Amino acid sequence: MIDFLNGLGSSWVGYFGPAVLQNTVFLGLIFLGLRALKNTRASLRYALCLIGFVKLLLPPFLPTGLLRTPDAVAPFVSLVSLSPGTLAPASPATGQGAGSGLGAPGLVFAAWLAVAVTYIAYTALTGARLRRELRRALPIGALKRGKGKGRQVEILKTDGIPVPLTFGLLQPRIYVPEAWEGWSEGCRRMVLAHELAHIRRWDSVGQAIQALLKALYFFHPLVWLLDSRMNEYREMACDDEATERSSRKAVDYSRHLVEIAEGAVLGRLSYRSVSAILKHRRGLLRRVRYQLEVKNMKTMSGRTKAVVVGGVLLLVLPLSWYCGKAETEEVKGMAGGATIETQGSMKEVSIVLMPDGKVNVEGEVAALEDLSKTLEAKFPSGRDRVLVRLSCEDGVPMGWVPEIHAVLVGLDLRKVVYEIGSEEGLPLILPSLDNQDKLARLDKEDVAVVKVDLPGLATLDGRPIKITAIKDALKARLDENPHLVVSLVWAPTAKYEDFIMVMGLVKAAGARRIAVGVGL
Repeated sequence: MIDFLNGLGSSWVGYFGPAVLQNTVFLGLIFLGLRALKNTRASLRYALCLIGFVKLLLPPFLPTGLLRTPDAVAPFVSLVSLSPGTLAPASPATGQGAGSGLGAPGLVFAAWLAVAVTYIAYTALTGARLRRELRRALPIGALKRGKGKGRQVEILKTDGIPVPLTFGLLQPRIYVPEAWEGWSEGCRRMVLAHELAHIRRWDSVGQAIQALLKALYFFHPLVWLLDSRMNEYREMACDDEATERSSRKAVDYSRHLVEIAEGAVLGRLSYRSVSAILKHRRGLLRRVRYQLEVKNMKTMSGRTKAVVVGGVLLLVLPLSWYCGKAETEEVKGMAGGATIETQGSMKEVSIVLMPDGKVNVEGEVAALEDLSKTLEAKFPSGRDRVLVRLSCEDGVPMGWVPEIHAVLVGLDLRKVVYEIGSEEGLPLILPSLDNQDKLARLDKEDVAVVKVDLPGLATLDGRPIKITAIKDALKARLDENPHLVVSLVWAPTAKYEDFIMVMGLVKAAGARRIAVGVGL
């Protein structure tokens, strides 16, 4: 379970981190747009807010290989060559390994999930309480939802609410308070027109989406600010429809708003409704002021509005990237038995380790300590295009191989094919010295240590295992944690042919990140 949470947390951080950053930039642009359009109709400003919330809902959909998403082992390459003792097998007595506890990504994900679920549960409970309270409402009439034939919207009256509201997602109804009977005929007409505007615009669906996004982005102040603005512009847009943009009706409508506000008596519960006529005094004043000033606001043509909305939608594209499957050169060298590219100007050099500790470089025998000078003389430049074919004569222990690795990395000759006999060999790419240091900082649950010991014998995380069983055991670990780094280590006396066999099984298990070292 801990491994699952750590893996899920790493994936969540890799997705949600860039998404939050991009959405923050996008919301900032939305607020700049709202400021620039402050003297325009509320419907246009509401549309911009709606685009902002749609952007929050959209997952990143443009792949890019320019940036890599962070995960538990993102800084590490496919193959890490270690010096002896850098990584030792995890000891059961230390309590480390799969059960060592949640890592930072897992803890952050668990905390985020807990708060998000709690907020969703609270919102659902509040809606259930309101629904239970509205069951006592009595029908007093019905209205057509739109022009012509169509479904009718039922009107009900209850003493459980202080102001009119629309409730219901798929079958909305209009609820009015007991004070309804004391309102003037004109006030009733405009209130019903306002609520019908909410229903025709499907504002109840929009408000449900807002609640979901506030749960997912509960930590983001711009999301809460956008939610407040969206509620305000929604009410103003419905006010416009209720007054039919008539200056005389706008004045009367403002008086009716004040009339409702003065006669409202707050009930026992505080409800969040789509109409929200009396949600905040400040919001009411802004609505009244808007109605009085709307006749002086700029009138945009439909074409201009389409250009504004289309321009904002285009901004979604550059702020919706995710890290695609583009791999670095080091990952390509490990993917599913892939071979290193040898076309073009690629040069090859054969290095054979001999029993007496000497090396045979293209037929030239040299002491191991002179390997660096020999290779420097052969390849004074262009070493990134050199392929090293490494093999060992029979009976040569693996204890010498790390010294060869160190020389190759120091000379930037990092493309290596491990060969044995006439077989094709196993291609891997050695990383830079900087990447070698990063493996030691990995959490133990992100590392599986395979140690090659005596002929036919191996251990997995300190436990004995048959070499033939390594593939299945590692595949099970990789299914639980796709970010697993497999550390392939060996005793100094281990045989080269066993090392090749185990490396092939590790790759066959699906491992894409392999660390090669010597276990002591």
